[in-house]
Amino acid sequence: MDMSSVKFEEFMSKSNMAEKEEFKSVKSLNIFYQAGYSRANLPVFYYIARRYKHTEVNSDLLVYHVLLTLKQHYHKSFDLVIDFTHTCAENRFKSDCLNRWFVITSEKFYPNLNNVYIYNCNNWVREYTKFHEHILAPLKGSRKLIFVESPARLADYIALEQQKLPGGTLILEEDLKVFNNALKLSHKDTKVCIKVGPQAIQVTSAEKSKVLGHNVLLNDVYYASEIEEVCLVDDNQFTLTITNDSGPLSFIHDSCDSIVQSIVHIRTRWALSQTDAAVHTKIRPRDVPGTLLNIALLNLGSSDPNLRSAAYNLLCALTQTFDLKIEGQLLETTGLCIPANNTLFIKGISNTLSQNESHLTLEFLEECIQGFQQSSIEMKHLCLEYMSPWLKNLVRFCRHPDENKRQKVVCILDKLISVTLSQVEMYPNFQAKIWSNFGELHDLLDIVLNCFIKRSVAGGFGSLPAEVMADTAVALAASNVQLVSKKVITRLCRIIAETCTSPTSTLEAHNMWNDIAILLRFLLMLSFNNSLNVAAHLPLLFHIVTLLVCTGPVSLRASIHGLVINIIHSLCTCQLELSAVMKDIPNCNWLEQWTQLAKRFAFQHNPALQYRAIIVLGCISKSVSENEIKHLLRIMVKSLESYARDLEVIDKDVRMHRGVESQWNSDLTLIEATIMSVTRLLPLLNPNSPIHKHIFWIALCVLQLDEVSLYAAGLALLEQSLDNLSIIRSIMMEYRQPLILHISYKQLDNCVGLSFRENFHFALVGHLLKGFRHPSPKTLSRTIRVLSMLLSIVAKPEKRDKYEVTPNSVAYLTALVAVSEEVRSRCHLRFHVKLVVRQKCCDAPPQLQQPAELQLMLLAHLADRLSPRSNRPISCL
Repeated sequence: MDMSSVKFEEFMSKSNMAEKEEFKSVKSLNIFYQAGYSRANLPVFYYIARRYKHTEVNSDLLVYHVLLTLKQHYHKSFDLVIDFTHTCAENRFKSDCLNRWFVITSEKFYPNLNNVYIYNCNNWVREYTKFHEHILAPLKGSRKLIFVESPARLADYIALEQQKLPGGTLILEEDLKVFNNALKLSHKDTKVCIKVGPQAIQVTSAEKSKVLGHNVLLNDVYYASEIEEVCLVDDNQFTLTITNDSGPLSFIHDSCDSIVQSIVHIRTRWALSQTDAAVHTKIRPRDVPGTLLNIALLNLGSSDPNLRSAAYNLLCALTQTFDLKIEGQLLETTGLCIPANNTLFIKGISNTLSQNESHLTLEFLEECIQGFQQSSIEMKHLCLEYMSPWLKNLVRFCRHPDENKRQKVVCILDKLISVTLSQVEMYPNFQAKIWSNFGELHDLLDIVLNCFIKRSVAGGFGSLPAEVMADTAVALAASNVQLVSKKVITRLCRIIAETCTSPTSTLEAHNMWNDIAILLRFLLMLSFNNSLNVAAHLPLLFHIVTLLVCTGPVSLRASIHGLVINIIHSLCTCQLELSAVMKDIPNCNWLEQWTQLAKRFAFQHNPALQYRAIIVLGCISKSVSENEIKHLLRIMVKSLESYARDLEVIDKDVRMHRGVESQWNSDLTLIEATIMSVTRLLPLLNPNSPIHKHIFWIALCVLQLDEVSLYAAGLALLEQSLDNLSIIRSIMMEYRQPLILHISYKQLDNCVGLSFRENFHFALVGHLLKGFRHPSPKTLSRTIRVLSMLLSIVAKPEKRDKYEVTPNSVAYLTALVAVSEEVRSRCHLRFHVKLVVRQKCCDAPPQLQQPAELQLMLLAHLADRLSPRSNRPISCL
C-alpha cells in the first residue's frame, strides 16, 4: 500500500467521514486524545489500547481520528503515552492494519514525536511485538521508547497533576495488598509480585523481559469480573481460572491462603455490586434456571400427560426458587389435567418470562438450541415457538461491557446458523420463526451480517453455506426491507471502497474479494420483489454493478446480470414510472449521486476499479469542468509514463515476467478508459475552452503509439475534437509554438518520420492511414469519416468544392480516392490505377479493403503533381 497521510486524509475528507455517525462513535470512545503537558512543556497525547476492539471499531476511522487530532501539531514536537493496561487479543491491530498505520502516519506522526511512554506493558504485548517484529523493526532499541510501570515513574517525565491517564488505569494503584516473591508456574517458571486491589489482580514480573530491545517489567491485569474460579491446591499453591484464558494460572507462595481469600473477597464484592442480570448470567450453566426452564417448556408439549404434568410442576418450582416474575399465572398442584394442544399457553409463558427475566436469555437460548437438535419434528416446531420471543433480548447483550457476554451472543448466532444448515426439514420454519425476527433488531443486524459473511467466506463462494446465508438474508429483509437492504448495500460499498487503501491489479486478487463476492450474492437474493428498496438505493446499486460487472467466475458474472434484471424488474413492478418513483423520494437526484460516486473512484488510484469509474463518469456526466478534464489527462499522463517504463523492461527480453505484463496491460486499459471518457466529456466542455485545441494534439499522439487497442480510442477522440474546430493548420500549429512543446513535438515527428511543420496535411493523413489496416470494421469506417470531415474543414475557408484538388486538400483526397466511389467520380485523376482488392473475413465493402501500399503510391503521385514548386522534399513521406 502506497497511500500517504495526505492522500488518506483527502480520501476520508472527500468521503465526508468526519460527519458520519460511525466516525463520531469512534471519536466518542476516547481511544486517542490530547491532555496536559510534559516536563519539557510539550503537549501529551494518550492512546488507550484497551478501548480499541478490532471487531467493533473500524481501524481506518481510528487512524483518521488520530490524524485529525494531531493535525494542529504537525509541525510541533509532542509526547505520546500508550496505556497497555489490560490489553489483549481483542485490542490488537491485525497485520495489514498495523502496516497501514505505519505507512499512513509515518509522514506526519514520527518526525515531531519526542518520546513515547509505554505504560503497563504486559505479556500479551510482548508476544505481539515478537510476532510483528518485521513491521516494528524500526522501533527496536529506539531511545524514544520509555517503559514505565507506575504513575510515580511516569512523573519523572510528566508531573502528577499533568497526567491524564484514565481513571480505570489509576484506580489499580489504590488500596493494594502486595504479595512479593511469588512464583508463576509455566513452561518457564517466573518470579512475580501479586497485587490484589479492590477491582483487579495484578501479576507483575520481578525479572525484566526484552520488548523491542528494551528491558521491561511486565504487568498482567485481571479484573474481578474475569475471575471464574480460584482454588487452593495446598498450603503453598493455588490456581486462578480467568475467562477466555487457555487454562488456569498456577502460583506458589508462602501465603497462598491469604491471597486466595483476598481474591475471593473482591470477586464476591464485584458480584454483589452488579444487577440481578449480571449476577445470574455469571453463574455456570448447570446452575442457571435457563437450563431447567427450557426442559420445562419443551416437555410441556410432550404427548405423555404425566410428563406434561411434571413439566408444569417443574416450571412452578423454578418460579418460586428463582423468583421468576410470572404474575401469578402458575400454581403447583397434583392431578392437574394439561391438554396436549397447549402451544399457546407455552408461548404465552415464554413471552412473559422473556420480558420480565431477560437476564436468562443467553443460557436459555443455548439450551433451546441444544434441545432443538435432539427433539422430534413436532417438538422442534414447539421449540421454535417459545424461542422466538427471547431473540429480541440479544440486543441488550451485544453491547454489554462484559466481553464474555458479547462473545456469547456471537456464539448463539453461530449455533443458529449451524442449525439452519443442518436441519434441512425445518429450514422454512427456521427462516420464518427465527431469522425474520432479527431483521427488526437494528443494533444486532451488523453482528448477524458479520456472522453470515464469516460462515459464507469459510465455505467459499458458491458453497452450500454461502448460498444458504444469502437465502437467509431474504428472511432478514422480510420484516424490515429498508433497514436490511441499507445495511447490505452500504456494507458492500464500504468494502469496495476499502480496496482503494491497498489496491491490487485485479479485484479478484484482493484479500476482500471473497467478502465482495458473498455480499453480491446477498444482493441478488434480495433483489427480487424489491427487497432491496431499489428506488432509494438506485445510485449505489448502479455504482456496484458498473464496478463489478464482468469480474470473477462465470457464476458471479451471471449473478451480476441477474441483479440488473431484477433491479429493472423491481422498478417496473412499482406501478409507477422511474421518474415518478424518484419524485416520491425527498431530495433524490439519483443520477447526480451516481456521478459523485463515480468521481470518487475515478480520481483515486485503484488499478482494478479506476478505469471502470472513469468510463462510467464519461457516460453519465451531464456537465464537466476544465479541472476535471485536466485531472483525467494527468491520470493518462501517469499511465503513459508507467507504460513507457514497462516497454523498456519488455524490450530487455523479460516479456514473460507476469508482473510486468500485468502492469503493462493495466496501464493500457487505464489509458484507453481515460481517452474514451474524455471523448464523451468534450461536448459538455465550454466550446471556447483552450483545452479543445490541446485535445487535437493529444489524440494525434495516441495515434502515433504502436498500440492497436489504443488506435480506435484515439481516432474517436480526434473525431470529437474536430467537431469543435473550423480551421485546422494555422490554429493547431499555434499550439506547438511554445519552446518546450515545439522541441517535444519535433522529436516526436522525427521519431515517426512525419513532419507537421513541413506539411501539416500530409503528416496528418500519414497517421490516419493506419486506420485502413485496423482489424475493426468500425475503426475503418471512422477513419474514412474523419478523412471526409477533414476534407470539408480545409475546403470551408477557401469556399471551394471540397472535391476540388488544392494543396490543402490533396492529402485527404489521395487517402480517400481508394476507398470512396464519390471521390473517384468527382475528382479528376491523371493516372487510373487498377485497384487490387484484398479479401478479408469481415462485412466491410471490398473498396474499404485496399492495401496501404496503394494509398502511399497514390499519395506520392498526387503529392508530386500538386505540391508547390520547390526543390524541398516532402518530409512527411
